[in-house]
Amino acid sequence: NDRDRALELLDRALEILPSDADALRARFRLLVRGGRHELARFALLGLIRRDPAGSFGLWLEVARLDEQRLKRPQDAVAAYEEAARLRPEHPLPAIEISRLLRSTGDHRRLCESLRTLAKGALASTERVNFLVQAAEVEELLLNDDRAALTTLAAADTAASETMLDASILESMERILVRRRNFDELV
Repeated sequence: NDRDRALELLDRALEILPSDADALRARFRLLVRGGRHELARFALLGLIRRDPAGSFGLWLEVARLDEQRLKRPQDAVAAYEEAARLRPEHPLPAIEISRLLRSTGDHRRLCESLRTLAKGALASTERVNFLVQAAEVEELLLNDDRAALTTLAAADTAASETMLDASILESMERILVRRRNFDELV
């Protein structure tokens, strides 16, 4: 039960082989148990540097640590964005990004993140879904009808590649009627 001695031994082992995954993982667990969350985060980042391509799960751990232990939701969002970049088909990062940014009230960053997720989406239906969500945030939370119309137009273009989505056109119609912009409506 001597955490300091255990950390010293792990640090000596990492001096010999700095990229040893088992030692980095053991150091992370020991630091979390000891309440040294910032150092634990650096240990996870060391594991990520060891294998950047296969670090999806590690980015999720970093995000959870940032949100729950370090109370830094913006850093958690950045970690989830990295996870989404590695595996765009996985739904968890997108859900968590939206949840965190909605709870913090950072709606501009939410729109940027949704657009980034749309660019990285593999399926056109997911791309359209992210763009429609971004347009709804722009319209309802940012009160930026012009940006919402632009985003909806991009969603309509993406949707027309595979299917016709009438809800996008109805959203555009709702905004144009509210703004009394009948020329664009026609």
